[in-house]
Amino acid sequence: MTSQEQINELVDRLDWDSEFATALEADPLTTLRSAGFDDLAVAAEHERDRIAELVDRIYRDDEFRQALEQDPLKELGDWGLPEVALEPVLLMAGAPDEVVERATADVEAHLSVRKPVTVAAVAAVLASLEILKSEPERIAKLHRNAAKMRNGFTEMGFRILPGETAVVPVVIGDDLKTFMFWRDLFEAGVFVNAVISPAVPPGMQLLRTSFMATHEDEHLDRVLDTFLQVGRKLQIIQ
Repeated sequence: MTSQEQINELVDRLDWDSEFATALEADPLTTLRSAGFDDLAVAAEHERDRIAELVDRIYRDDEFRQALEQDPLKELGDWGLPEVALEPVLLMAGAPDEVVERATADVEAHLSVRKPVTVAAVAAVLASLEILKSEPERIAKLHRNAAKMRNGFTEMGFRILPGETAVVPVVIGDDLKTFMFWRDLFEAGVFVNAVISPAVPPGMQLLRTSFMATHEDEHLDRVLDTFLQVGRKLQIIQ
């Protein structure tokens, strides 16, 4: 059976066999081999090494990570990653919901005409699942980073909106001060999104910060220190 025939059979089986779909998510390579999808298992193994290299680069290359946060579709596309694999790779890298949603929205807009599923695309998605299964510490680190930033902002006296995701909204409460805060952060090399009314109610203008598992303590501490300096300068905090 050719690889393309295996893809067609795999897609069909996923439609009706929920038990198989659950097993595939939990242990992709073993499940593929047990079900006779040997060619896809080999392709996924090959792609796993390449995607692991990509994720490692996100961790070690600050410039690449920052570019990825701002334009995930372009950066991962330049790497040669199939579009349907963008979401699992971003999740594996510990990207916040904001980055994942932006990338997947861009993909959906681009794929206005449905394309055939390719071996490369299926292999990339399965490889991502395999890495997620074997390296759960990436997601754990994302949660630790988000908790650190929430605690840090709160201890400095900032008002943050409740939540447990890697997106941490910091309430400024004024249009002009929100833009001034955003500008000073940007000039200091800290990128956030400014959100003002009518997108939010008056008095709830905020800075939307987002964090990834690839951020190290030194990055997070620098963000907190910059927020502290700018917050005092604009008299948002004491």
